[in-house]
This record gives sequence, structure tokens and C-alpha cells, in this order.
Amino acid sequence: MSNVGKRTATVSWVPPPNTFPNQLTAVSAYRISASQNQFQEGNRVVTAGQQSRMYEFTNLEEYTAYFFHVAAFNSFGEGASNDPIEATTLEAGQCGQTYL
Repeated sequence: MSNVGKRTATVSWVPPPNTFPNQLTAVSAYRISASQNQFQEGNRVVTAGQQSRMYEFTNLEEYTAYFFHVAAFNSFGEGASNDPIEATTLEAGQCGQTYL
């Protein structure tokens, strides 16, 4: 998680290991979601291509806690998502923050 602002948050990730490297098991896309509930995925969902390693959410609500999930897809379907990562957008007048 990096660059959390008043109405934006940038999520970055490391690709999962490909234990059995071949065309079928290679990551083809990612699903990135932001939710105000840690147990719910999908309020804002974007599918990014296999080369993606970062996505910026925009038009978030100011000073609001969000939970971010990332899951990888391959030819067999969607893998398990990460444990949710929480970040709170900033209040008006605050400077950007960086989370790792």
C-alpha cells in the first residue's frame, strides 16, 4: 500500500510464485478490490493485466477506512486473495502518506 491521499489510494503487489511454471498456471490477470468492510470484497473491482503490479483507486471518500484485496487469475480460475490490508484516506488539509 502506498500513496494514500484524501480521495486516492495506490495498491501494489508482488506476483505469487508459480510453483509449476507453464502456460496454464501463469497469472493472466489480477482482481483488486476496495471495500469499507474487511469481510467483503468487490465494492470497487478492477481486473488488471498480468504485467500489472500496481493500481490507483480514485474517488474514494475522505477520512474513511478501506480494506484492499488482491487476487490472481490463471487458466484454472481465481486464487485466494491476500489478507485484507487496511488504510484510511486522509482528511482535507493533510499531506499524502506512504504505507508498506
